[in-house]
Amino acid sequence: MEFSAEKARFQHWKHEWAKIAAGALGEDGFLKYEKNLQLTKALSDYSGDSYVRLCAKWTDGLAILLASLEVTSEDAIFLPAFGPAEILRPLRQFGAQVVFCDIHPRTFTLDINSVQKAIKQVMFDAKKRARVILALDSFGLPCDYPALQQISERYGLLLVDLAVDGLGGSCHLQRVPAFGDAGICSFAPGSTVAAFADGAAIFCHKEDLFTKVSLWQGNGRDTASGDWLVPGFGSEIHPHESAVLLQKLASYNDSEGARRAGLAAFYSAQFQDILDPPFVPAGFSSGWQSYCVLLPQASQRDAFRRSLAEAGIATQIPSWYDLAAIHRSWTEPDAPARQDFSATAEIVERMLFLPLHPYLTLADARQICAAVREFWPE
Repeated sequence: MEFSAEKARFQHWKHEWAKIAAGALGEDGFLKYEKNLQLTKALSDYSGDSYVRLCAKWTDGLAILLASLEVTSEDAIFLPAFGPAEILRPLRQFGAQVVFCDIHPRTFTLDINSVQKAIKQVMFDAKKRARVILALDSFGLPCDYPALQQISERYGLLLVDLAVDGLGGSCHLQRVPAFGDAGICSFAPGSTVAAFADGAAIFCHKEDLFTKVSLWQGNGRDTASGDWLVPGFGSEIHPHESAVLLQKLASYNDSEGARRAGLAAFYSAQFQDILDPPFVPAGFSSGWQSYCVLLPQASQRDAFRRSLAEAGIATQIPSWYDLAAIHRSWTEPDAPARQDFSATAEIVERMLFLPLHPYLTLADARQICAAVREFWPE
């Protein structure tokens, strides 16, 4: 049983996608960039944001956004200690101080108390300007944006919604990534709405920021004056990707999102007495990019994976890491000392992904549940 949906999705849609990709070419054989405009419009309708800009990948999007916000080495950026390692690359590019915060032990998103404590410490030290909170949604589940919004307003910080696992999550009926001052959504393979190769979108909530983002995302040239104002990133999504993403977004809205949520609910009902299923707070919904369980003991993970593999079921250890440990290995000896990220340290060792995607059948789901219960009988 495949862990990823990509092979099954390709087999299901390959003939349709061939027509869609061919439609991205004009009669003269040149690419039709209106597919990018159509995707931009579709994402704007989905999120409720008027200002959306496409780019090649989400790390480009983050770098573009940080440049547009004029982040410098005088600034401090706050982010969870648990996340994808590639997030550190654009942060190092701007030289800002990276301040890690622990995660909530049940949602795996930013812990509000840890964020507030870290901001106060930076302000007390008065060496850097507390500037940006990078709120990383966790496997499709949004952060506690109402609480983070209050913190950002109280201390005068910018709040960025990073939906690096794709679309689908919401908080009090508002969809990601429409929170904070700006947001970024990834279309990388494995995301809820995934491109063949890669892609991303930047969501701005104000026109002045969108103007700066557009300048940095492109070649840096002002269209009115013709002057080269900034060294733009030139980060573009391919029209073929946009054409496919238009179909995938429609498919996710029509059925795939509900299918993911239904499978997650089925799993949780089966596992609640033996494992720690994913926790979704009241008023929140997850895009269910992945279904992550916490094992009772970290030492059980390898044996559990072997047991499921023998039953023909693929699992995956999350490719998210203890970012504080990685960053510490990169920094100078006089870098700030590591704080206590107890929830991060424990979760990294205990979590495991089970298969969850729209092409799993009910029989597949029952087979997975039976194999889990065989390892952990009542």
